[in-house]
Amino acid sequence: MIDIIPFDRARLDAFGELEKVVREKFEDYHKHLVDEYTREYLEWCLYLLEGQRDFSVGAYQDGKLVGFIGALPRKIRYEKQKFDVNLLSFLTVGKAVKEGRTSMLMQMFDFYADQFHTTSDAISIYFVDRPRKREEGKNYACDLIDAYLAARVDKLDRIGEVPIRLGRAVFNQENVRQCFNWKDKETGKQEIQEFNGNVRDYQARDLDGCLALAEQMATPKTFSRIYAKDELEWELSQQPAHTIILESGSHILGFIKYHTKTYLGPEEKGRPSLKCGFIDTICLDDNLRPSQREALVRSAFNRMIEEGYDFASLPDFGYSKGIKQSLTQSGANFNNAFTFYMGVVKAKSCCEISLTPKSKVYMDVK
Repeated sequence: MIDIIPFDRARLDAFGELEKVVREKFEDYHKHLVDEYTREYLEWCLYLLEGQRDFSVGAYQDGKLVGFIGALPRKIRYEKQKFDVNLLSFLTVGKAVKEGRTSMLMQMFDFYADQFHTTSDAISIYFVDRPRKREEGKNYACDLIDAYLAARVDKLDRIGEVPIRLGRAVFNQENVRQCFNWKDKETGKQEIQEFNGNVRDYQARDLDGCLALAEQMATPKTFSRIYAKDELEWELSQQPAHTIILESGSHILGFIKYHTKTYLGPEEKGRPSLKCGFIDTICLDDNLRPSQREALVRSAFNRMIEEGYDFASLPDFGYSKGIKQSLTQSGANFNNAFTFYMGVVKAKSCCEISLTPKSKVYMDVK
């Protein structure tokens, strides 16, 4: 018998169990490249601040975790409305479930939706890869979400999906070639242009300036993240996050936050390990000169090179023209980049929200 209940964080070795189940899932469905999710990384991704409600769902068989849906609470601004949303992640069924895997995940979704989609601001956001051609059943998350939304059309509205390009900057061409057929020129360490300012690591005293900059960037955007102060403090300061600050005098002019992800390459090549710097947040003052923007980007890339990263990943969540130019001039490549999709689902009773493929999305991810 399988019990579907809220994920029990208080269980002994709860995240150790989750690590095993998530790894089984990704090894099953992503033979080419596998995210090496560790217990520590999952604890960081799914961390809850005081007062945040956990909508994550666990499936337990004979007392052992065999399935999971993660739900990360966030606040967003869409045009002039504010919403509580959940970012859905780690949709997982372990190998211990031999039959009825899709049915079980459907039941987990129902359990999640009954908790969250009965609230007034019930919006869920999910990320999937949707290649034009795929073998039936190979893209498990896509197939499951399609089936679930088709079956629950009376309760939930599928707003749509926004394509997001995943760019990259390659630092170690030899290692990366073992896993990919990328043709990027090696970024290498570049000299930072001189300007009247300072690029350095984040310190606790920078929090207010970073919060003000994040709010400034979010205000005119169609779709943006709303940070609570304690939330931003956690995200900027806790490992495996690395945050680099650009300042002039006592003013914070910009910051880049990235975290460490480890990927394992194809089975046929012995699963080589690749260290990736995943840039999930870029905030830059709109009035910065190009040389200042590039100084911050190149500092982040130089730091990754010094620390032995093989490449950087950069999801394009609607970067401004100036930021995109700074990224590309510093070695990032968005040409022929991998595209994944952000999907939005809401309850029938929720306020109206409309996304189109042309919408610009400003949202950090893990």
